[in-house]
Amino acid sequence: MRGYQSDSMRDLEAPPSRVLIWSTLLLAMLLNLLPYPDGWFVYKPDFMALLIVFWLFRAREAIGYTAAFALGLLTDVAYTSTLGQHSFAYAVLVLIADFLRNSYVIAGRLQQCVFVIIALGAALAASLSVSVVFDNAVASSGDLLPALFGGLLWLLLPMLLRPAYHWTAARR
Repeated sequence: MRGYQSDSMRDLEAPPSRVLIWSTLLLAMLLNLLPYPDGWFVYKPDFMALLIVFWLFRAREAIGYTAAFALGLLTDVAYTSTLGQHSFAYAVLVLIADFLRNSYVIAGRLQQCVFVIIALGAALAASLSVSVVFDNAVASSGDLLPALFGGLLWLLLPMLLRPAYHWTAARR
């Protein structure tokens, strides 16, 4: 499905290599595991979820429910959270991103940002619901702030990935 593509994706015309996709997902896992100062952790977006959405929109055939579920299990193990919490959240993320994908292709950058905030917010809500049920956690409206900051980071993501994208395209 090519058609019209927005400005943020126009520079990234060649199909991405699997090496690029999986290396960025590994980098996202490492960014998720970095220690953050106490006050900053509340605002930290889920970099793995953000990259899953990016690659779902850019190369749908390269990542899907199975890969998202497996990445969720790895995230659960890394965070020592309830097994399946992030897997469920990432499966919801794939479902929402698939639903929004056709609208995303023709949307402008700010509309794309809203779509990403919706997808990340749905994934966060799914993860929080598992945490509330199984870990007796207390959810608040502030728990959805990482989705907002992930959406804002979305505006910079194509620019951040462009050098790696061109480097792997030149290596082929």
